[in-house]
Amino acid sequence: MTIQEKILFTDLAATYEEQFAVPESQRLTYYFGDYGQDFLRPGVTDEQLRSLCQEALAALGLTEEEFLARSDEFTYRKNIEMAMIGGMI
Repeated sequence: MTIQEKILFTDLAATYEEQFAVPESQRLTYYFGDYGQDFLRPGVTDEQLRSLCQEALAALGLTEEEFLARSDEFTYRKNIEMAMIGGMI
């Protein structure tokens, strides 16, 4: 997983956790206001991230390949959120 993919998947995971009200104690991500972005909690593995992202991708109705192909569209979390909300309706 490239650094760019990791950032994109972290945003995807954080958006999913927020939209589906995952309890704070179970989240893989946290928001750090000083940098204005989400990060993975210490100790989270790539496998854990990918597993959560599979759930998030299902909510979007996209495969991992489709999501990555549209990465420019999902640069901002707001775009991920809007797509996810649209998929839930």
